[in-house]
Amino acid sequence: MRRLWSTRTDTVRLFDDAVLRAPVRDVTDFGASLRALIDRLLRVQRRERAVGVAATQIGESWNVFVLNGAELRRGGKQEVYVNPRILREEGQDTDEEGCLSFPGLFIPVVRPQRVEIEALDADGRRFTREGAGLRARAFSHETDHLLGRLIVDRVDPELRESVLARMRALRRKQV
Repeated sequence: MRRLWSTRTDTVRLFDDAVLRAPVRDVTDFGASLRALIDRLLRVQRRERAVGVAATQIGESWNVFVLNGAELRRGGKQEVYVNPRILREEGQDTDEEGCLSFPGLFIPVVRPQRVEIEALDADGRRFTREGAGLRARAFSHETDHLLGRLIVDRVDPELRESVLARMRALRRKQV
């Protein structure tokens, strides 16, 4: 069984860590500190084989997330989203969803079918992207992290309590 915590650097923060609920700060300096954060996010993403990772998941309260483009489409590259903002959402889709902050858990989560997002790249250039399916789900999921929302916030109260009870029990067993 995979441990729920680690002594490695850039440990993924778990469901009950306050940093996951804290407000993030917009990035205003596009220098070395941002590049270092992006490198850390990409390293964690590769290590965990994740579709995406938000800065809050490694304990940083900055408005940044990365996506693994290869997971989203064949031949895709790593994608960086700084100060992202969802411009438009369309439709609804329910699918099983996981989250690094809830290791080993997959639950049905309702997300938009299509999402248009605006962000800045690592150099501060503005861009927009549209996504459907998994890409729309990833945009919504990672943006939620930056707004202090978790996957359990998008499910009914009964499932939410069940999930949190399971996660707390796993945490107690491993301490």
